[in-house]
This record gives sequence, structure tokens and C-alpha cells, in this order.
Amino acid sequence: MAKIILASSNEGDVVLDPFLGSGTTSVVAKKLKRHYIGIEIEQQYCVWAEQRLEAADKEPKIQGYVDGVFWERNTLSTQKARQSKGKVKK
Repeated sequence: MAKIILASSNEGDVVLDPFLGSGTTSVVAKKLKRHYIGIEIEQQYCVWAEQRLEAADKEPKIQGYVDGVFWERNTLSTQKARQSKGKVKK
């Protein structure tokens, strides 16, 4: 999502997500210093999105993105490989 927002907007622009869901687009927009508008019909998803936006203030980094460069793919296989490296094999 970060790549799409970076490619299609500038800092201070507004990012619209008409199907907010859990708020991923808004969280990334916030971390990239964009304003955001999210629309969601389901109450529970609105609650989750609000919680995620509050958490974004505590952790402003985007995984795999540093100083304007994406240095790592964030895929399930990458995450699993990273987890298995931390485990001791017997």
C-alpha cells in the first residue's frame, strides 16, 4: 500500500479509501504524512481502524521502508523465513 500512496500522492495530500475495512490505507497514509478519509459501513471495522490509527502514532515506521527506499519485501514467505531463523533447530 505504501508504494501506491507514494506513487500517487504527495505529503499533505488527501488519500480516500471508500472501503476502509481495518484501516490499512489510512494507517499508511498517516505514516507517510498524508491526510486520509475512510468510509466504512461496519461498526466493528471502524473500531479496529481507530485502534490501528492510534497505534500508528506510537510506531511511525513502515516495515521494509527506510529513508525513501523499500529494502525488504513483506510477504508471508519472508515473514516465515525470518521466524524460522530465530528458532533453534535440534
